[in-house]
Amino acid sequence: CTTEQIIELFQISAKFAQVIVQGLKDRSPLEAELVLIERHAISWVTIIDNAYPPLLKEIEYPPLVLYYRGADLHTFTKNIAVIGSRK
Repeated sequence: CTTEQIIELFQISAKFAQVIVQGLKDRSPLEAELVLIERHAISWVTIIDNAYPPLLKEIEYPPLVLYYRGADLHTFTKNIAVIGSRK
């Protein structure tokens, strides 16, 4: 993908798109992440998926990927989210 394609697809800044493009050059972190996702039965959705919460798309910098565990995102009328990261 090019920076321009990422900008158009995700409607993000050029600086953020460049970070994504650079990150896609080395697939080993992505492969390690996918192993962890599978091991811990985690589901995920991207900003371009229909299941992505529409209101979340409206914030200034919406996350490109949401990770979740539990039921299907479509089955809830109210949701609670914990935003952030941990090591």
